[in-house]
Amino acid sequence: MDQFLINITSYPTIVYTIILLIVIVFWLLTVIGLFDFEMDLDLDIDLDVDVSNVGGALGLLVTLGLTGVPITLVLSLLALYSWTLTSITVSLTSFINIENGLLMFVFNTFVLLMAGAIAIPLTSKTIKPLRKLFRRVNQGPTQETLMGKSGRVRSSKITAQFGEIECTRDGASLILNARAQEGKSYNNGDTVVIIDYSTVNNTYFVVSEQEFNQ
Repeated sequence: MDQFLINITSYPTIVYTIILLIVIVFWLLTVIGLFDFEMDLDLDIDLDVDVSNVGGALGLLVTLGLTGVPITLVLSLLALYSWTLTSITVSLTSFINIENGLLMFVFNTFVLLMAGAIAIPLTSKTIKPLRKLFRRVNQGPTQETLMGKSGRVRSSKITAQFGEIECTRDGASLILNARAQEGKSYNNGDTVVIIDYSTVNNTYFVVSEQEFNQ
């Protein structure tokens, strides 16, 4: 037990220990109601999206396969896997005695980075079967109840090929796959109105608020 405590409170494991403790505190506060875990606050990026059209962190998350579930769950799994891998590696390599402090720091940093890198595909594989569950939880009501409802463009833009909108119904925020008519395009933050629905791929068709009111 003493050796385990030494491992998790010394570099490099201490880095992920601190992150994991923050995650645990967050979930505890969520359980007692101080934080609200919103099911609809996820990274559910349409699989038809062209990754080159999604910039910054979202583009990276799509590439790594870390979308489709709440971001808090993704970060929690990354922290848990990274901490576990680092702890195991440190325990297995405890016999290595590098007297040079700089070389020991380099070795420990390598372990830290490798554990984080390996945690990414492990997290991706873990959340893969959960995507359908969260998609069903976040699935909006039938098309009849949303026809004529307005929403805000959530993705970088909406075209005939991809896009998302955020629509409020009964105080709940819904994230919906959306498409524009051929040749039309709406930018992030624009207000659009739902005019049709496709049951084939659970997609809502939208037009701008100005076009709807014409």
